[in-house]
Amino acid sequence: MKKPLLSRCDVIWLIFVIAIIGCTPTKQIAKNEAPTIHFEQLSYNFGKVQKGQKVVYDFKFTNIGREKLVIFNVESSCGCTVALLSSKELLPGASGTIKATFDSTAYIGPVTKIITVTDNDPEKPVVTLTITGEVITDIMSDKPALFFGSVESGKTAQQPISIFLSNPAIKITSVTVTKPYIKVTTSATSASQDIFNVSILPNAELGPLNAEILFFSSSKEQPVLKVPVVANIVKNARQKK
Repeated sequence: MKKPLLSRCDVIWLIFVIAIIGCTPTKQIAKNEAPTIHFEQLSYNFGKVQKGQKVVYDFKFTNIGREKLVIFNVESSCGCTVALLSSKELLPGASGTIKATFDSTAYIGPVTKIITVTDNDPEKPVVTLTITGEVITDIMSDKPALFFGSVESGKTAQQPISIFLSNPAIKITSVTVTKPYIKVTTSATSASQDIFNVSILPNAELGPLNAEILFFSSSKEQPVLKVPVVANIVKNARQKK
């Protein structure tokens, strides 16, 4: 008869040891002694801002735990920059600040930006902060730029462009161009929209064309709207011979 791997006494002792280990509050002690990050606010809504303005907000936090809090990293989505103004290591009771800056230049309409904070808090190793709001503008175009592609020298190329006005009190007061061989004429007007025809004239110089149309308005917040014009003027069939 084979001898058992464990005697009855060994089995009883093993059960006793397992019971003792299971009753020991090691996890609870670690939790109580761990660092704990606490933010005063997890989100910030800046309301409405004019296109081009910058929004700055300070997210303040405190280590309410019993051990040193370490901030490993702070990252943000595109269009938002962040900076940790305090030390990366905070003793119990110490506070810190994360400064977030949102540049609205490239945005129109509702905006949501995410900031991610990673730390050594075992309960919240990753904290997500959000910045929301709406970017508005008094005047805007239906096209960020006018791309004509290749245009034969001696010929006229034309494209329409619409300029939208946020309220009837705002008007387009004048239009100028940075190149003499670009012409802008008014096609239609209304309380909320002006339509223009943009032409590249036959006398445009050969080669790349880079110009701007400047739409001046009565808006104090946005007195001018710049629209780039891009084309490549090439030789026509007669000039190639």
